[in-house]
Amino acid sequence: MRAALSLFLSLLLACALCAGAAADAQLDTALDYLREVAFGAEYGRKEDRLQKLMEPLRLYAEGYLTKQDEAFIDGFLHMLQEKVPQLQPQRVADKAAANTFVSYVPPDQMKERIPSYVEGNRGFFAVEDERNHVRRIDIAIATDISTQEERNHLFMEELFGALGLSTDSDRYPDSILYQEWTTTQTPSALDWLCLQLLYADYAQPGMSFPAFQTAVYAHQK
Repeated sequence: MRAALSLFLSLLLACALCAGAAADAQLDTALDYLREVAFGAEYGRKEDRLQKLMEPLRLYAEGYLTKQDEAFIDGFLHMLQEKVPQLQPQRVADKAAANTFVSYVPPDQMKERIPSYVEGNRGFFAVEDERNHVRRIDIAIATDISTQEERNHLFMEELFGALGLSTDSDRYPDSILYQEWTTTQTPSALDWLCLQLLYADYAQPGMSFPAFQTAVYAHQK
C-alpha cells in the first residue's frame, strides 16, 4: 500500500514538474517572439520601447462593410474580451466616443484615411501616441481584395499590430503576424499569449525589452 502511494505521489510530482517545464518553455518562446514583434515596427517607429493602449478599446467601423465584416468584427471583439479582458473592447456607434477607427475603403482612398500609408498594402494601421501611450488607432482595409477570409485576416492582423504587436515575422506560419501572405482566420495560441503579456498590468509603456522581460519573470513566480 505504501509502495503504491509512494509511486502515485512520485507520478504526480513528475507530472507537475513536466507541466511547469512546459509552461516555462512556452513563456520563453513568447518573450523571444515579443522581442521581435513588439519592440520595433515595420515602417520606422522611433524607438524600441513597449507601446500599448492604456484605456478601453472603443472601436468605430465605417466605409464599405459587408454584413460578414460586421459579424466578424463583433465576434472578434467578443473573443478579445475573453482572451485579453484588460482591453475592455467594445464597438461604439458614436464616432466621437471612439479611439480606434477602422475604415473599409477602395485602395485609392487608403492614403486619404492614413497619410502615412505605404503603397501596395491592402491593410495598414497607424497610431498616435504620447510617450508610448497609444491614444488613437487608425486602420484601413482595402475593399478590392477578393474574399471575406482575406478581409477577416487583415482586420485581425492590423488590429494586433496597432495594439502593440507591430512587426511581422517569418518564423511561425500559423501566427497572425506571419510575414508571408496567409488567410489565417484566428490568432495562434502564441499570438494570444504575446498580447496577454503585453497587456498585463505590470507591462508599462516605455519599457525597454530587458525591463519588460524582468517584470514578466518576476510576476510568474
